Amino acid sequence: SPGQSSTFRIVWPGGLWDWLDPLVALEALARLPADVTIEFWGAQNPDPNAPRMTLAARVEERARALDVADRTRLIGWIPARDFDATLAGFDLAITFDDGGEEPALAFRTRLLHAMALGVPVLATRGEFVADLAAARGAGWTVDPRDADAIASTITRLHDDRGALRQAGQAARELAAAFDYPRLVEPLADWIDDDGMPRRVRPAQLPLQQRLRRVLGQRLH
Repeated sequence: SPGQSSTFRIVWPGGLWDWLDPLVALEALARLPADVTIEFWGAQNPDPNAPRMTLAARVEERARALDVADRTRLIGWIPARDFDATLAGFDLAITFDDGGEEPALAFRTRLLHAMALGVPVLATRGEFVADLAAARGAGWTVDPRDADAIASTITRLHDDRGALRQAGQAARELAAAFDYPRLVEPLADWIDDDGMPRRVRPAQLPLQQRLRRVLGQRLH
């Protein structure tokens, strides 16, 4: 479980997509104690016909240049059967980006998945899940490209595993609110109230049902 290993283990649980910024994580790693390590997952699509992600090569090159290659590991793909057990063994999950429209519209399930396993998160502010985690004590956010802030936050957590465990508990509680049964409950209630839905034109629905469809909520 998080915080029990002598090594402070960090995971980048999503892919190395071109619109993300794993390089700033390496800049921060170069400022961190020698027992801090980072694994980058999703460096290679399992489809043999898919080309290798160009960002993975840049991560390897930058890790060598910063002399942190021995504390950096790139993982092609984690099989689904091993994903939860492997992810749960890390102290912190991270993802960073350059800001802009993509994170503003994104919903990073990779962070939600980590929190469901009790792993708190550190990410760039401006993305919904990251900001929610920071607001609920389940993680922390930094400005885009701020390696100093990343290093400072991780150093503090490295030295205070109690704070890390507390955030891990808050992470589990936050992620539970996004359990599938909870999310589909409003739909199930609607079906229970109105019977099995039928395919009809919106204009044929009673006014109350038409408003409910538009507003997305039950009217009393």
